Amino acid sequence: MKSLIKKLVYILPKGDPFKVAILFVLMLIAAGIEVIGIGMIPAFVSIVQAPDRVLQYEPLMGLWEMLNITTARDLLILGSVALVGDFYSKKRVYTGV
Repeated sequence: MKSLIKKLVYILPKGDPFKVAILFVLMLIAAGIEVIGIGMIPAFVSIVQAPDRVLQYEPLMGLWEMLNITTARDLLILGSVALVGDFYSKKRVYTGV
């Protein structure tokens, strides 16, 4: 691995290794956003399918209280906003718009 990095640094002109490092960090951020988005889809389907069951899920009770979510409608709105927000953030990351 070290030899590969050394070869890459040798091939790139001066200043480019820094740009490669920045690109790598940005790619990690984009991958994290993708993972969050993929993980949100089954959770959102669960909210749509059985919102009362999700509201009664014991490990999340503190979160619902903190966010003041008391009805299935509130939960559905939160899930929708979170899902749309994730896709919007991906659009911003990928296109810069």
